[in-house]
Amino acid sequence: MSRVLGGMRRAGASANGKGASARRLAISALCVSLLTLLAAGSTSASESPLRSWGSNGYGQPGLGDTDNRLAPAVVAFFAGTAINGVTGGNHSLATTDDGALWAWGRNSHGQLGLGDATSRSSPERVASLSSRTTTAIAAGLDFSLALTSDHTVWAWGRNQNGQLGLGDTTNRNVPTEVTALAGKSVVSLAACNTHAFALTSDGKLWAWGANGSGQLGLGYTSTSVTTPTEVAALSGVTVSSISAGYYHSAAITADGWRGARTHTDSSGSATPPTAQVRRWFRRSSE
Repeated sequence: MSRVLGGMRRAGASANGKGASARRLAISALCVSLLTLLAAGSTSASESPLRSWGSNGYGQPGLGDTDNRLAPAVVAFFAGTAINGVTGGNHSLATTDDGALWAWGRNSHGQLGLGDATSRSSPERVASLSSRTTTAIAAGLDFSLALTSDHTVWAWGRNQNGQLGLGDTTNRNVPTEVTALAGKSVVSLAACNTHAFALTSDGKLWAWGANGSGQLGLGYTSTSVTTPTEVAALSGVTVSSISAGYYHSAAITADGWRGARTHTDSSGSATPPTAQVRRWFRRSSE
């Protein structure tokens, strides 16, 4: 399946949300990046499936240099390897079909998870997760999240707003377990800027990080929410897809595949409106 930076799709669902195993809409990611990564679904056995182009100030395309690309370029490092997921911005993450996690690009706050603060222009395996199978990834501004096959969530990188969900604001340069989500059977992640979400198998949504514009949907604003907190306004419905923007967020509930896309803007409110496609934020001059 093709994976495009800025897109999120449930396994088994087609681009129009009508796949055989999951008739639910997916919601495109709201985060903005100057880098584009594309994992192609059909390549020869010897060819790399990953293409990248755009901004390259920190090596984030993974091409071994820091020259901007004006057209898609093959990331030769992944020749002969199947890519399961890819995401990024100033730094990039990818998972391969063997469950390995790879990172490259900017590493100013340890967001590559390699134990240091040195940027990389070529992919490098995140060694501390080498004994685990990575099933999902998300990248915010200078921080990263990963989900492993045992439903454990890991976080690392910049943490000034508690976006790692570790109960503090201390940066980490290696993946650290988000223990507040232990036992909650997380199935997907979303992140952008300095806030993040986890979606669990029972359709509950958990949020943490910056909340100055109400982007966590908790009904209030605050500088930091350092521990994953359930979005209570959605507790009566089953969330099927979540996306994070710079200062706002959006979710689709379980019946959203029927196609209703109405929403209500609530000026000055941080509470999600009641609609199949739910968006929440606080209007401001940001």
